[in-house]
Amino acid sequence: MKLFCLPYAGGSSTIFYHWKKNLYPKIELASIELPGRGKRSNEPLIENYDLLINDLLDFIDTNTKYGEEIQLFGHSLGGLLAYSIAKYVEKNTFSKYKIKHLYLSGTRPPNVILEDSYSISSLPNKEFISKLTELGGMDEEILNCQELIDYLLPSIRADFLVLETFNDINDDYKLKCPTTLINGINDSSVIFHEKKWENYLENIENITRFEGGHFFINEYPELICKLIINNPIHTFQKTSY
Repeated sequence: MKLFCLPYAGGSSTIFYHWKKNLYPKIELASIELPGRGKRSNEPLIENYDLLINDLLDFIDTNTKYGEEIQLFGHSLGGLLAYSIAKYVEKNTFSKYKIKHLYLSGTRPPNVILEDSYSISSLPNKEFISKLTELGGMDEEILNCQELIDYLLPSIRADFLVLETFNDINDDYKLKCPTTLINGINDSSVIFHEKKWENYLENIENITRFEGGHFFINEYPELICKLIINNPIHTFQKTSY
């Protein structure tokens, strides 16, 4: 079964590359590259949520077969995108493939995204980075390398523009596919709103919390992969690592 993975704001498909050895041979990793970075660096960045969703749906459609069952994993912005993709597929009766399981990692619910929609993408670099740090949206590894900051800022700005154009909250539809929430214990801005996902997800099978903050995903690749491999989980439970 394929696992399509979506990165956090400013991230590329490379953050999931080292997952392959942990998932193989049970799960085939399909790490999605967003336009304007990595293998797609020659393409223009997309700054609109709906346009980006359409681009990602095209990619998944190209890389699946009719009747195929897949899993989606997304962290932060990637989780929000994965949620919208799953919702679109589930509501589309003639969908080519089916979402078998959804993993939302470090992801705030749609209503919180709208309530906390910070229009920061047009701020000067210094203020932009400061605001990102305040929101917990900057990895320490990036902050400690000016060259890396300069390289990533355009894609991070584009991704925040994507967040600022998010509007996938206009109906009362609850996603039915089994879902796992994965969060960092110290990621307070996400943990505080964790329960609100019940308004959008009908079948939360598992809530798992790892030690660490928003970027715990970079610290526990083996354990996250183990969690995915051990799925399906048929009883609701909360666990911590």
